[in-house]
Amino acid sequence: MIGANGCSTPANSEAFPIKRFSLSAALLCSLVGPAWVQQGHGTDAPARVNTFKPAKVEATATRLAALKAPAGFKVTILARDLQNLRMLVVAPNGNIYASRREQGDVLLLKDANEDGVLDQLPQAVAHRPGVHGLAINADQLYMATATEVFRAPIRPDGTLGVVERIINDLPDGGQHPNRALAFGPDGMLYISVGSSCNACNETNPEPHIIAKGRVVGTYQQTDAPLK
Repeated sequence: MIGANGCSTPANSEAFPIKRFSLSAALLCSLVGPAWVQQGHGTDAPARVNTFKPAKVEATATRLAALKAPAGFKVTILARDLQNLRMLVVAPNGNIYASRREQGDVLLLKDANEDGVLDQLPQAVAHRPGVHGLAINADQLYMATATEVFRAPIRPDGTLGVVERIINDLPDGGQHPNRALAFGPDGMLYISVGSSCNACNETNPEPHIIAKGRVVGTYQQTDAPLK
């Protein structure tokens, strides 16, 4: 029989000594019961969350001098007050592209003679809400938001041509909406997709993967996602 606590009791008490069985059943329920209760998706409950964010400090000459660099290298400031930069990629000609997720744009930084001084003020060359991941391949700049990937041809002056969306169905980001992009030696485009939460039962099998696909005209996923 099934008792009210969800544990079995014997139909024939003569086959099982009552005291021994009662003790064993109690121990079993104490071990199994809580684990069983914790299964499923749980319930919503309000909670207080405290987030610690280190204070931002100015990049002074003293702090720069404390940074360690390999022999033959030194750390200098190329640009200031760019606010919330996220990802950087460098084109073959040395142009630098930087994404700013909160501003929703991509900046172009140019230092053609590599003297450590920008040739011009940073220039916004693309605007997409939540843009984060960047990659360059075949003279095209690839840009990722939480659920989409765009690309645009890079003009000789570093600005971009018409921005084209090639992916529009990446899993929703949830708590981890930042996507990173990279092209592998195999010519494939790799896209990171983090889990939608920190501590939950993930219902969507697509998050926490690395999507892999070939870009020929449009993006085509060629293999099962890499775990």
